[in-house]
Amino acid sequence: MMHWCERQSRATLAGLAMLCAVGATASWSAQAGPPRSIAEARRLFGEAEKSERAGKWAEALAKLEQVAALKETAGVRFHIATCHAHLGRLLEALDGFERARALARAQKADDVLSMVATQVEQLRRRVPVIRVAIPASVHGASVTVDRKPVEGDALSEILVDPGTHQVVITVNGESRLDRYVKLAEGESETVELRPPPAPGPAHVAAPKPSQASQSPASEDLASRAGGVPTVAWISLGAGGVLGAAGYLAYRRADSLATESAGVCARSIQCDPARVDAVRRWDATALGLWIGAAAAIGTGVTVVIMNRPSHGADAALVVAPDSVSLRGSFP
Repeated sequence: MMHWCERQSRATLAGLAMLCAVGATASWSAQAGPPRSIAEARRLFGEAEKSERAGKWAEALAKLEQVAALKETAGVRFHIATCHAHLGRLLEALDGFERARALARAQKADDVLSMVATQVEQLRRRVPVIRVAIPASVHGASVTVDRKPVEGDALSEILVDPGTHQVVITVNGESRLDRYVKLAEGESETVELRPPPAPGPAHVAAPKPSQASQSPASEDLASRAGGVPTVAWISLGAGGVLGAAGYLAYRRADSLATESAGVCARSIQCDPARVDAVRRWDATALGLWIGAAAAIGTGVTVVIMNRPSHGADAALVVAPDSVSLRGSFP
């Protein structure tokens, strides 16, 4: 965005400086004051004008503030407001132009008075605006902008300098909105407080039957992988391993029995140890197959019990020494 000072031509700035200088000189001549103070004020004012022409607005402002401390005139206040406007302090500039207007009327400085109206109008278009909207149904609301209270009709148009500003709205002492608004020159934004939702009938969701009856242990067991409970995968996997181990034990018993039959055929009598070994492998194979059948049966049962269509309220409880199903069934 083009800076305010860049929108002013050199001829206009020179004209303003000349008119304000004339107004300032006339005011100093018309009012009594110590000669040294008047001379010092004129010297500082001349230096401030040079700083303004060089674009050194902060430097010019410092000198003009010294001039105002020695002798305040409409022209001096006009120049101070102009410096504030160039430095981006738009609210201070507006206040300065209003003070210059009041002094111009009191000091009969018509040249300054004619310029103030134009400058205020141009500056007013540059000032960012924050608007705060509070519903009529909300009572006891208070608003602060940058920790400064804002009340009444001012909420519809809060003038701020360019930059980031904090808007806080409290209702009956309770913070309801805390928002940061970033605005550039000429921008505006509305901060709206929404009314609280109307209270409706209390609604408590009924727990699902399976959730109401599950203990933490059963919730763990009910965690699913691919739609099948984890415990079912474990049981079915264990059944497969036990079945394979039983088959290997059976093959070992069969191989040992065949070998023993050959040895017995060549000997006068069979070795009792070989008979016992065959029996042990047979018993091992049988035990593994029973375990496999139990594991597979448990896995199938868990899958069936966890189907939604059954509507069963049951849980599989695994303890160190037992596996049991608890709950009610349809």
